[in-house]
Amino acid sequence: MNLNNTKRSNPFLQVISLGIELWIRGNCNSIESIKIKLLATLSEAWGGKLSGINLKAKEVDFNSIYIQNLYLLTGPINLNTNLFNKSKGIILSKNFSIEGELTLSEKNLIDTINAPKWKWIKEWLSKNLIQGESFIYCKFSEQGLIIVSESIDNKLKTEHKISIEVANNTLCLKNSTQSNNNFLPMDPSIKITDMKLKNNTLLLLFNSLVNL
Repeated sequence: MNLNNTKRSNPFLQVISLGIELWIRGNCNSIESIKIKLLATLSEAWGGKLSGINLKAKEVDFNSIYIQNLYLLTGPINLNTNLFNKSKGIILSKNFSIEGELTLSEKNLIDTINAPKWKWIKEWLSKNLIQGESFIYCKFSEQGLIIVSESIDNKLKTEHKISIEVANNTLCLKNSTQSNNNFLPMDPSIKITDMKLKNNTLLLLFNSLVNL
């Protein structure tokens, strides 16, 4: 467990930081490492209110979405500091906003697409971007993605050049041989604001409203 706080000498703030870490870990399949900084005075924390939380994590598995690096900054949060439990930690008692950025490696992206929970993404890619062929794997390029597919009939493999940009609060993908834009379906509470491709990783900037 990490107790990363500017006021780490105060036991009460350490308990809150630990409780929040337990809550976050309880909502993820796995996290390699996590650092949490509380944005609050001691008196605010006693009153169950935080101005925000600054979080950095590495190698996160959130609902079979595999993330290399994650950075989050929340808006104001109300806490219920009387309710602890070994599996969930502290209770976040109100909805709150998030601004964040996440980094995906090629392996992260492939593992996410191949996860049973996100089978629909593979089907969406097949239907909209690779002419109904089977998704095999993908790799990053300067413009976006290169998706390698396999023909269902003769097992021949084909490379598809896919451009990626942010539009309408989501990712817009376009096959270089097609004229139509394809917007990745998203949870309406999550809005992608920017993206960058660099060093074989995809950086996504986003904001969201967490409803508990």
